[in-house]
Amino acid sequence: MNEQTITPGTHVGHNYAPIQNEVTCMGRTFTEHKIGVFNDDTLIADFYNRSDQTIETQVEWAVEEHITKSMRDGEFDNESLVGMFVCKLLWSDVNCVGKVVGTFGKTGIIVEPWDGVEQTTKMEFIPGGFAGHCPNNWAQKWRFEKVEGDNMRMRLGKGFLKNGYRLDFAPRKHYDFNF
Repeated sequence: MNEQTITPGTHVGHNYAPIQNEVTCMGRTFTEHKIGVFNDDTLIADFYNRSDQTIETQVEWAVEEHITKSMRDGEFDNESLVGMFVCKLLWSDVNCVGKVVGTFGKTGIIVEPWDGVEQTTKMEFIPGGFAGHCPNNWAQKWRFEKVEGDNMRMRLGKGFLKNGYRLDFAPRKHYDFNF
C-alpha cells in the first residue's frame, strides 16, 4: 500500500490535519495515525488514510458521515441545511442533484437543480479487468453549475434523506470507471 504524506490543509470549508493517538491494547502501546477534519477548532470527524483515494475525497466522505450522524441525532434543523447540496448515491457512483435554497415545514427542503457538467480530470486507463482499469478513478474533478429545471421539494425522514439521497457541503459527482 502506498503512503501519502499529509500536510494540514483546507477542503470544502473544513480544515484537515494528521492526528497521532497513543492506543494501549493488551499491555502494548501503539501509535494510531489518522486524519482529522476540523470545523474551526472542533474535531468533527477522523479517518484512517486510504492510499487509493485522494485526501479531498476522504475528507468529503468523513464530513458526509458527520452530517448524517448529526441529523440522525437531531442536532440539525432544516434551516441550517440551506446552501448544502443534495447528492444521489448509486452504489459506487454519485450524482449531484441540486442545492438546498429553502425550507418548508419542519422537515422539508427546496432543492434547486445542479449538475456536474464537465469533467476536468484526464482519466488514465491501463490494460486489466474486463475492459481496462482506471488507476486515477478517485481523482475525478467536475465543474458544477445550476441547470434548467423546476425546484424540487424533498422531506427529511428521521433526520436524513431517503432512497440514497445524501446531503453534503459541496456538490459531488463520481463515475466509477472500475465498477
